[in-house]
Amino acid sequence: MTVDSSSDAYWRTRGPFWQREADLMARAAQALNQPLIDAANIAPGQKVLDLASGPGEPAFTIAEMVGPDGHVVATDLVEEMLAGTRRRIADLGVSNISAKIADMQALPFEAGSFDRVTCRYGIMFAPDPAMAFSEVRRVLRPGGQCAFMVWGPRPNNTMLEILHQAIADEFGGANQHDGDAPFRFAANGSMTALFDAAGFAQAEEREVEMTPRVETGKPFWEVQFRMNVGPLLAGHPDAAPIEARIRKKVEAGFADTVVDGHHQLSIHARIGRGTAPQVGG
Repeated sequence: MTVDSSSDAYWRTRGPFWQREADLMARAAQALNQPLIDAANIAPGQKVLDLASGPGEPAFTIAEMVGPDGHVVATDLVEEMLAGTRRRIADLGVSNISAKIADMQALPFEAGSFDRVTCRYGIMFAPDPAMAFSEVRRVLRPGGQCAFMVWGPRPNNTMLEILHQAIADEFGGANQHDGDAPFRFAANGSMTALFDAAGFAQAEEREVEMTPRVETGKPFWEVQFRMNVGPLLAGHPDAAPIEARIRKKVEAGFADTVVDGHHQLSIHARIGRGTAPQVGG
């Protein structure tokens, strides 16, 4: 079962499932938001572009930080992925954030429009990452900065590894967890080369590693399960028994992580940061 994670159709299918989990995802996102926001040097009054915003993080957190004198444009490739962001803007009455459909390989903004550009777990899905890096460079003002968070190696990410293995066991081949796209920038230096090629004046990469402990009996993986398994089984005539089999395998996988009454998990992300050259620099 091969799925093209770079296609519009892929994200349209996933959109409704992500929207349903938007509020839960926002609460769970803060631990990963902060290293990205720190790397981007977000400050009051800035105009920030957030790519692949999905249900709205880290865009909403950034909007709080830039304050009433700043503004955040949350973007995604298809309307279905931005629906959660639009709903949350209305529900929360946030006035300094807007949502716009945008392909990161052909951004619909003038050159030098933004002080900062952020992207959490999205840049690796661009069919042509070099083009996306160049577009980010184009829309940044001189001296502006961007920060991209991507996944480190899959074996170092417990949640992704267990979900991937359970789904792969069921479908017996490639699925949206297979392939290179989600882990395209897992290797150190893989983003720096693209920053350099796009004309950034400075570039650096850093590791973000966490080892959370979660009490047993808490459904900490349920949201990710629904987001990843739901789109695969939408409309499938045997959805219920297939889901039950995958769920059983996921439960068994997490049972193996229990140490002293807690699930011992690992998260490995990487952050790439680039600075646009100053005028004449």
